[in-house]
Amino acid sequence: MKVFGVLSLILVMAACVTVGSRVDPSLTDQLTVGTSTRADAIALFGKPGTVTDSTSGSVLIWHYTHATAFGGAKASMVVLTFNQEGILTDKTQSKTETH
Repeated sequence: MKVFGVLSLILVMAACVTVGSRVDPSLTDQLTVGTSTRADAIALFGKPGTVTDSTSGSVLIWHYTHATAFGGAKASMVVLTFNQEGILTDKTQSKTETH
């Protein structure tokens, strides 16, 4: 029974949840509104986690979240908006970390 208790404790301590792929929001500095293309963004960040296409253009989103059983969490997100021609029209990014 002690072994089961120890194994349970180890599993709880190691428990974590990860969603998405790591993304470095600071890389958005390498993209220029009005000049950079959708292809430039994908070359820089890889395949986006979410793509929304509309008649006015598209929005590409890269997101990453990692949370531990002890309440610590890291999250980052990059949201890029492109016009119909695939030219970057807006960019936002965020990065948070809690302990």
